[in-house]
Amino acid sequence: MKKAAMISFTEQGNRISFRLQRYFSGLESWECRGYVLPKWSRWANSKSGLEKMDISPGEWAGRMFDSCDLIIFIGAAGIAVRCIAPYVKDKYEDPAVLVIDTAAQYVIPILSGHIGGANEYAVQIAGLLGAVPVITTATDVHGLFSVDTFAAKNKLFITDRMKTKRVISQMLEGHTLRISCPRTQLPYGALSAAGVIKNHLLWVEDSADADIIISCQMPPEDHPALLLVPESCLWIGIGCKKGMSGDAIKSALTEFVTTFGLHDRAITGLASIDIKKEEEGILEACEYYQLKFHTYSAAQLMSMEGDFSSSQFVHMHTGTDNVCERAALMAAAEDARQAEGEAFALSVIQKQTYTGITLAAAFVNRRLRL
Repeated sequence: MKKAAMISFTEQGNRISFRLQRYFSGLESWECRGYVLPKWSRWANSKSGLEKMDISPGEWAGRMFDSCDLIIFIGAAGIAVRCIAPYVKDKYEDPAVLVIDTAAQYVIPILSGHIGGANEYAVQIAGLLGAVPVITTATDVHGLFSVDTFAAKNKLFITDRMKTKRVISQMLEGHTLRISCPRTQLPYGALSAAGVIKNHLLWVEDSADADIIISCQMPPEDHPALLLVPESCLWIGIGCKKGMSGDAIKSALTEFVTTFGLHDRAITGLASIDIKKEEEGILEACEYYQLKFHTYSAAQLMSMEGDFSSSQFVHMHTGTDNVCERAALMAAAEDARQAEGEAFALSVIQKQTYTGITLAAAFVNRRLRL
């Protein structure tokens, strides 16, 4: 659930706030609160959905900055700038901030236009009000691909800010950006894995030639490309002997992640068979790494279709011929079914054996959006 907050300073502004409050109240994914100054307390009632503010606008901005995804000032841009100035950090952390003039002629994103989504919100709200969205970010003005907007839209973690700046500069200077990602993850409307999509954007198959790599696995340290990591896309399946310690499981996970260069932002959780749901070592590792833990019955695991390594010994003791590979793929398949848009589960790392522990990984492959 995303959170929005609005503040208005005039009678006309209150009317706009009232209208926006009604709009947000009809959206299931948003929680919005509108505030008016004490002098306009008659506007603060259950019918309007607006509240009387009992602190200064500057203090209000500070509170909203830490708790909201979107802050809307209905009034002069100068007021908004002075209110938020003490709290601005950087574009990777700041919420989206919009300014709407009291005549509802313009909607102006003044902070976090790309990653926070302020530009997109401005376009949406301007459409509602019949206003003009005033977008000033360079890539948008020139109609170019914006890597930070693309990352935010597709839940991709930006791993290096300096490389991001370099990529944006290259785009603004007219260079063609080469992007590498799995063929199945190409955006809707893509021509081919090696075709120019639009605006100096080229998708390449070989990551060695890329300026941007989209992957849950890290490239070599000396690779100059910017890595974008699909967040929470990877499930690690685990099987283990009864009574394995948390330290042993954490050690195996560390070796597994390091060996395959997996980025921690990609990992969602661990998955196993239901007879392991109370296994203390696994629970300890999940708590330590802040990971989810899903378990499935032997029948559920055996229902998964795929090319799995098979063990009669494991089947005799658990009812399934493979725990780690099947559990990882089942957890990924569940996430894929719940994903917005096109997605499917894909086994990416087959069973790896450690002392008393087996690990495997499956990936939720989501179609990207430009």
